[in-house]
Amino acid sequence: MKTNISLFALLLCLGLSSCSPWLNVEPEGEATDEKLYQTGDGYRTALAGVYTQMASKSLYGMELGFGFIDCLSQQYTWDWSRGAMGQGKSLYNKAADFEYKDKDVIALVDGMWLTGYNVIANANNLIMHVQGESADKFAYGEMERDMILGEAYACRGLMHFDLARLFMPAPVENDKSVNLPYVTDYPNIQPSGVDMDKYLDNVVKDLTEAAKLTMHFDTTAIGMALNANTRARFYNEIPNGMETKMENGEAPDDFLKLRAHRLNYYAVNALLSRVYMYMGKYDKAEEYAQIVMDAKAVGLKGGGTEIMMYKDENFEGVRQTDDPEEKKDLKIESNMIFALHNENAYNDYNIESHFRKSVKDNNLAPWFILEFRNRKIFENRGTNADEYENDYRGKKMLFQPDYDSFKWNPDLKRVYSLKYYPGTNTKERDAALGKVPVIRTSEVRYILSECAARKGDYTKAYEILNEIRQNRGLWDPLLEAGNFDDFLADLVRDAQREFISEGQLFFLYKRLGYPCVYADKKMRPMNKAEYMAPIPVNQNF
Repeated sequence: MKTNISLFALLLCLGLSSCSPWLNVEPEGEATDEKLYQTGDGYRTALAGVYTQMASKSLYGMELGFGFIDCLSQQYTWDWSRGAMGQGKSLYNKAADFEYKDKDVIALVDGMWLTGYNVIANANNLIMHVQGESADKFAYGEMERDMILGEAYACRGLMHFDLARLFMPAPVENDKSVNLPYVTDYPNIQPSGVDMDKYLDNVVKDLTEAAKLTMHFDTTAIGMALNANTRARFYNEIPNGMETKMENGEAPDDFLKLRAHRLNYYAVNALLSRVYMYMGKYDKAEEYAQIVMDAKAVGLKGGGTEIMMYKDENFEGVRQTDDPEEKKDLKIESNMIFALHNENAYNDYNIESHFRKSVKDNNLAPWFILEFRNRKIFENRGTNADEYENDYRGKKMLFQPDYDSFKWNPDLKRVYSLKYYPGTNTKERDAALGKVPVIRTSEVRYILSECAARKGDYTKAYEILNEIRQNRGLWDPLLEAGNFDDFLADLVRDAQREFISEGQLFFLYKRLGYPCVYADKKMRPMNKAEYMAPIPVNQNF
């Protein structure tokens, strides 16, 4: 069946209209492809626009981050605010209760669908133009053209993948009844839907092509230098002993820098590992995860300098003080592989309506307070020890707002993630909020740990888990499980701490069919009606 024309016609219009400011190259706001793609800088602008749109509130900036998707993962609680001042349930409370027929939830979900396919439409437009373009148009010739094309493929693959993770059944269900369009042409206002297997094969195809193209820069001497460590990836501070110049002897311009905010070669391999894990192809997932963890930046010829790119995990900025105003690096840059960027995140995501420092009234419904009563995520499975005080992700990275009712029962923690703390130091605040994590090395480590456990190598699996714990202040090792279910409980428990308000827990629960819904005084897995967001009603494929 063909899709309803109206939505994809709208997507096409959105891709070309003033609704996308990054395309507004005409003074009147009526941008055209002809104008945009006249110069190499136009291609750079188009690529930046795709990333900007991905960081929007409807996608990774909020709803696929700390918002809607983490409400589905049951991370938050509203047991302290139900019916406050007669307001009833908030939008996000309804989302957490899977009320997909509520008009406000419908509008939110439809907006995610629309914006996601709008990203895809703009990525396809860019791909269509850059594929046949002369290398002479770009400042760095064929290498730059390949970089732009590769990153556009990666954006298209990532966006399609997360639409599938939200709107299609989990692969473990082997349910082929739901089709989604995998759109590779521009314009295409009547795409046909495909089943899960073909859809995910297309994701792999896009990401594989992206890896081939982005490696042309990221594996060169200067490319490795700009990816070498946290300071290089986020701040362009190339380590001593690393190359600082292009082959022509010139310093790289800004377009080639800040590789942590771009889908570089290493980020694409991390995403391939994530996709293969979701598909249940564990050997391939392990292969690509190992590429990331083994990535090594090699220094100047004859210099002998070597840096493991993604081994470092540094919590110094959050662990040295309990004062949230004095903390730095609240998003933990060192284990980010790819993070979108939004310098206006504080306003765009309306941060203080969800993460206030204090409040003097009962209008609390939008707060994203973590659910502690039933999940006990800081309890050690093997010993039942409470690790909240010692785990940096506990006391050091969570915050209790100043509100009188939260003090009535101090045993009930009423905290939210400091990753979104609206501090008074606007420079530090905006630096933290502006980083939108999409994939971290911790996820890659979890993949390697799970793959080892699936092979029965629990010693290796726990070596990885315990290294993660040690880096976060927990020196007592986990007791090695003797079966996969107990191992999985340990892995998920650590992920529940690691991915607080980052959008990944829902997808982990869905992939594993893991119990996360508290009902009848016990946990159960989400059912299909809960984990599969409804496709907009006017869509037929």
